[in-house]
Amino acid sequence: MTIGRETELSDIVGYLLIRKLLQLLLNLKELMETKDAKHANLQYWEQFQGEKDFVDIKMYVWKEYDVFKVYYKTFDDRIREKTKMLNTELQEVVNNPSSPLNEKVYQRYLREYVRTLFSGAKKISFEDEKSERKFYAHHLRIMDSLNLEDVFYF
Repeated sequence: MTIGRETELSDIVGYLLIRKLLQLLLNLKELMETKDAKHANLQYWEQFQGEKDFVDIKMYVWKEYDVFKVYYKTFDDRIREKTKMLNTELQEVVNNPSSPLNEKVYQRYLREYVRTLFSGAKKISFEDEKSERKFYAHHLRIMDSLNLEDVFYF
């Protein structure tokens, strides 16, 4: 397994994932704040916004958003230290944090990371079943991240 490339990709993928999730949470926040029932695509939207369940969900989303902003800042600082080592395409993504994340860049790097992990898995001898399960669970989470748009459809 190429440890160097895997480590390099893990930082990039971490940054891209946190940025993607922060964007999704921001979209959700904006949708939850809208008063326009047509925009929310729900017939009783304004009534639902007054319900305790909605208020509880909204508070949860706001807290998660705040947590992900802190994660994002950490990854942003880490990736900015390495900006000179990134290709032009990634530099553009990192240097324009307020622009929408380029989905092609996101998908390409996640797929490359998954391929790197799987190719490395063939060479690993796990010390126990638990560590092997954790290793593959990580793979599955990353592969699930390739479909975030489907899971969090707004």
